[in-house]
Amino acid sequence: MWTRDPEYDFSILYFMPGFSYFNVNRLGRRFVNENNMGSPHNGWHTLLSFDDAIADFDRIPSWGIFDQSCFDAGKLSTSQGDFFECGNFASDLPDSVRDWDGWSQDNKAELERGWILTGATIEELGQKIKEFDPLMDVDTLKATFEEYQGFAAAGKDARFDRAAETMVPLDNGPYYAVSIYPGSCSTLGGPMKNENAQVLDPAQNPIPRLYAAGCFGNFQSHTYGITGGNNAENQVWGRIAARHASGLENWDAE
Repeated sequence: MWTRDPEYDFSILYFMPGFSYFNVNRLGRRFVNENNMGSPHNGWHTLLSFDDAIADFDRIPSWGIFDQSCFDAGKLSTSQGDFFECGNFASDLPDSVRDWDGWSQDNKAELERGWILTGATIEELGQKIKEFDPLMDVDTLKATFEEYQGFAAAGKDARFDRAAETMVPLDNGPYYAVSIYPGSCSTLGGPMKNENAQVLDPAQNPIPRLYAAGCFGNFQSHTYGITGGNNAENQVWGRIAARHASGLENWDAE
């Protein structure tokens, strides 16, 4: 999620602490089984849909819509001391570098800062979203809410087959929303390299004596290579790089 806050302008890994929620695109429509979007390493792929009708990405941003019981169920992100303490709030960062102190325990600080939008009704919440993104259709959002409530009551998600036990209806309000953007906590991408593990410049020419191995420019590119994949990247490309580098002329050769 993105804070939309000029004072704290960054994105944050988020998770819903309960099941009384659903996600919508910019137009107010559900688009996925919310519990099957993928991991933090690749879930952003789901958000890359392009809609010719609006000539834009219709899921950037998306919105997580949830109720008071979900808000009260736990925090939406991580705090200092948690199992996933890393990034711009880590406790071992110098104060001059740390951007913030991590997520609050009750979500209230983020609500007060405006990172979480709220409205007494779905319509009011939709209007708050629309102030940020004019493409939000409040009537469509309300219809999506009513459809989700019906699916939850029936115990069957007839649109995306979300597991029945997770289809918890939203309560009577207030309602909340967070903006969702594609992002990743992976070591993906990096520089392009050639068959010798040499790093290439933007014109795809080798940069002399600069090599890459492991996830830094990995061959899988958009897929996170876990379960041994990282080690394989290090070993294979490290050997390729070493073989090529060992054949170079010495630095101090006359």
